[in-house]
Amino acid sequence: MQEEVAGVRPSLLNETLAERWETYLKFRPRFRHSYGHGLIWEKIVPLLEKAPALLEALEEALERFVSTLEGIKEGLNT
Repeated sequence: MQEEVAGVRPSLLNETLAERWETYLKFRPRFRHSYGHGLIWEKIVPLLEKAPALLEALEEALERFVSTLEGIKEGLNT
């Protein structure tokens, strides 16, 4: 969802936000399969501290995305 599809939909994530999100996506499978054992807390704490700001940025991006799609929809209905 990082790339715009011209005339169909805008991109959802800009490059910076996609890179930030990718860090969490890479962490998820490791966390799920380790059951908390062998995790390096020094690496986890910064992710936890940055999570609220990332979630806020994702929410804003999603709101912009939906708003743009609604505008496209309105344009198709006229």
